[in-house]
Amino acid sequence: MPVSSVLFLIAVGLVVTGLISYRLLAARRRREELSAWAAEHGLSFSSDGVSNMAEAYPEFADLRAGMNQLAYNRMEGQWSGQRLHAFDYVYVTGAGRTRVRFDFSAVIVESPLPLKRLLIQTEKDFDHVAEFFGAEGIQFESAEFSRAFHVLSADRKWAYDVLHPRAMEFLLSMPRFEIQFDEKAVMVHRASTFSVQDFEAAAKVAEGLLHGLPEYVKQQQRAHAQAGETECPR
Repeated sequence: MPVSSVLFLIAVGLVVTGLISYRLLAARRRREELSAWAAEHGLSFSSDGVSNMAEAYPEFADLRAGMNQLAYNRMEGQWSGQRLHAFDYVYVTGAGRTRVRFDFSAVIVESPLPLKRLLIQTEKDFDHVAEFFGAEGIQFESAEFSRAFHVLSADRKWAYDVLHPRAMEFLLSMPRFEIQFDEKAVMVHRASTFSVQDFEAAAKVAEGLLHGLPEYVKQQQRAHAQAGETECPR
């Protein structure tokens, strides 16, 4: 083999090795940063991957997308009195040359009260519109909020209950995320991997929306929960 070809192969090998080393170093640094943030907030941290997140929260479509779903860099514990799960997530679609990997991060905060499905997007995503089939786009008096967010819910009153004027002002003041309510939790995420600051902001968004529910809504949802318990056979 000509010397030039040998030198070329060596150079390619060094570049590939360098890229692998960089990615490994970046992944380790990320784990260290997330572990430190979790410890600061009294959360546990594990870099181990689990594949059952979609089973735990089946109504969140993004957790069911694709194949080989894995949640890793998981942070769990109490956040302002509510159960929090924060994690990086990966799934793949296709196979062979059509295989595509998708990575994002999310924060899920569980609610002590029953909730109703609601989707708050920064821009209209037709995949999620299809997931919320039967829901309608909700318009709000705040033109600024309606320009910034697209809201879907099958229950118009619930959307207005959650997104009252103070809640709209709060969301406009925060970094932009996609926010989904299911019947027991709120998921805040984005189609990209979070920084440590993003994780904190996302947790505060979920916390702010849940704690900011008007008292009459909290009482209403407590009554629904109690009625459901009464109707359950013993």
